[in-house]
Amino acid sequence: METTPDEMRRRYAAWRAVNAGAYERIERSAVADMRAGRRFSIRPYVERMRWLDSANSEGGNVGIANALVPCIARELMETYPDMVPLLSHSRSKLDSEV
Repeated sequence: METTPDEMRRRYAAWRAVNAGAYERIERSAVADMRAGRRFSIRPYVERMRWLDSANSEGGNVGIANALVPCIARELMETYPDMVPLLSHSRSKLDSEV
């Protein structure tokens, strides 16, 4: 079954609600790279979160599905427009509505 953009957004909102700390760590890394003028990708930050095996607000492990990575990237680009030319990203279903 193919995931729709709306389903991706719903899953991301649910993930974000219990993983605010993980998102903030990813955001800090992305902002640091942006301020340094470095090109970067979100994926290494996501992998780092997986390696750290951090706990979320419910006491469970921070699990980041690959399908959520585009959602994280889109949120960061929306929040930080100066990040857009530096953030390496592929087209996503989320972009099909634009």
